[in-house]
Order: sequence, then structure tokens, then C-alpha cells
Amino acid sequence: GYLVSRGLPPRNVAIGPGWQDGEGQIHWLADHSDERDAAEFKVEVASPNRVCFTLDYKNLPGCAALVEEYRIDHAGVQVTARIADYAGPIMVQVPLLATDGREQAEIEALEKAFRVRYNGESFMVECLAPGRVETRIEAFEASNRNGVYKVGCFCAAGNTIAYRLALDGCRGCG
Repeated sequence: GYLVSRGLPPRNVAIGPGWQDGEGQIHWLADHSDERDAAEFKVEVASPNRVCFTLDYKNLPGCAALVEEYRIDHAGVQVTARIADYAGPIMVQVPLLATDGREQAEIEALEKAFRVRYNGESFMVECLAPGRVETRIEAFEASNRNGVYKVGCFCAAGNTIAYRLALDGCRGCG
């Protein structure tokens, strides 16, 4: 246990997808971390230059099955989330560092991306698919022992969304 500076946010916040159930209630994968045996992990590729794996979640509320495909390589971390037998919308939330208590970050919301500039570095989260996506920063902040975060969200029609997290300048470097 530890104290945080801003109190608890209205929901759990972690990088990951969200969906609506049949009654319109929004569920976030971060809210279901206590469900045992809900995920199956499978490594697809493991080499010095690339790691690919899938997480297959079952028995989540309002969701028949959720599969996340991860690819980690020189371009960053690319994630594709797909919900079976689901019409949408699908969402992704990403904590964006606002401050560590000493240094302030600059957060920029772009058309299909968020950029965080902090302590001389730049971090980018970009939605790769689908083509049309709503990009927003939530009205609340979330804090943990490392700092205070804004929460960036992508929301899209359909059952699949793909996004990449990378330090700026890393795409295509080798």
C-alpha cells in the first residue's frame, strides 16, 4: 500500500481495451484483473529482434472472447485487440504521464495519436486501425506511486482496434 496524491480515479486505468455490454455499460479490461484463469498466453515468435504473443481472454462480462495480439520490435509495441461476436464500439485507454511531482510533461492530442514530451524525451501512442477513430483525453486524472496521469482514449466502430506505443524516433530504427 502507498498513498497517491490525487485520490482514486473513477475506474481502473491501464493500457488496454474497453467495450460495451448489451445494456450499454462500458467495461475495461483493467477492471477485470482479479478474474483467475481468464487469459491464455501463447508465444508466436521469440527472437532477439521481435517478440509476438497473444492473450486470449474468456468469460469477461459483456464479451464472448477478447484476443490481444502483441508485436514488440524496433518500431515499438503494436497491439491489436479483437472482440468476437461484437458489433462495437471498441475502445482503448492509455495512461499518459502528466507529472512525476517534480517535472511536468506536455501532452498533445493529435487526430489519431497522443504525444507525451517529458524530461527531454517524446513518447507516441497512435491508433493504426480502423481509419476513423475518436481521440479524447478523459476529464479525470489517475495517480500511482510514479506520478499523475491523464487518460487518453481511442474509440472506434467495430470489434477491432490496433495501436502502437513507441518512443519518438524509434520507428524504423534498427
